[in-house]
Amino acid sequence: MADRKRLAARLLLVPLSALAALAVGELGLRLYFHAAGADAGDMGAVLRRARHVKPGEGGRLSLIGLVQASRFPEVVYELKPSLSGTFRGRPIAIDAQGLRGAANHAPAKPPGTFRIAGLGDSVMFGWGVGEGEPYLQILERDLNRRAAGRRHYETLNFGVPGYNTWMEVATFEHRALAFSPDLVVVHFIGNDFELPHFMRRPESRRSPARWYLVELVRALFRSPQDEVDPDLLGHGSGPAAREDRARARGQYAHMVGVDAFKTAMARLGALCRERRIPVIVMALGSGAGAAGIAEEAARANGMTYLDASPHFYAYLVAHGLAGERANWVKVFRIPHDGHPNALGHRLYAEVLAQELARRGIP
Repeated sequence: MADRKRLAARLLLVPLSALAALAVGELGLRLYFHAAGADAGDMGAVLRRARHVKPGEGGRLSLIGLVQASRFPEVVYELKPSLSGTFRGRPIAIDAQGLRGAANHAPAKPPGTFRIAGLGDSVMFGWGVGEGEPYLQILERDLNRRAAGRRHYETLNFGVPGYNTWMEVATFEHRALAFSPDLVVVHFIGNDFELPHFMRRPESRRSPARWYLVELVRALFRSPQDEVDPDLLGHGSGPAAREDRARARGQYAHMVGVDAFKTAMARLGALCRERRIPVIVMALGSGAGAAGIAEEAARANGMTYLDASPHFYAYLVAHGLAGERANWVKVFRIPHDGHPNALGHRLYAEVLAQELARRGIP
């Protein structure tokens, strides 16, 4: 009988020890996020902490190590200038102007130069691809090769991970206009009606529904495919619902939803018409859902809506891969990530180059 009691006590000790370890882990995560300011909804505290995050071993950069607070409240945050290292295992450079790439174009445009300003989020930024592989860098090389010295072309990548359309347009007004662009390219994806997750209002720490350990495990094993180019898969995340606006931190609520998207597009259209700057909206898909809303807004504001999906599909056909829809993900995306791979960026560059050639550029 005594042996049975000792065995039962030992068996009971195992789950109790596990629960104690989980409780300690949960408490540690709560204290960490509270100290960082994220749990209290203090974006200022998060960005102040981000300013001091340095590259890790071997120049490895984290997402929070890439960004800092913007001096423009509507932009919220931007890339840290003059950075180099690796991000997501690939070499990366941020120039002195806080733009992806090492070109370091000064705001003053040299004579005989044609400038293209890119507005977008992690896709345009080049999440998961190395230097020379983001599609604006490919386009710049291609344009200058074809121009053969007759004219010089520069692409300025203002893309930043997490941006929505409102933040992109604010970036154009407060930052990109100073570089005197001759053309603007906006990269639209299906979550551009929404906010980056960390800019949403957190649930109460007292809420039993919010367990940090559960959220951490989900984040570690979740593929972000639904957040990146959802129209490539034909199941766009769609416009932000009322619940999404309710979750937005108060000062950012005006940036969320279809109406905010349309307002931002109208603002971009007005800024560019005033300066006679053409705008191209790049997307995958058209005619329905989020892509349909983007196409309608682009055309209503005198912009060109450029659906890249036929070019992607043509690549699959040419390589005998069009039979399985899963090949869209296998061929064009980074495995277990969801962002376009180097091939996807090359195809985006080709689509843009074809559109510019149609316009007589170069």
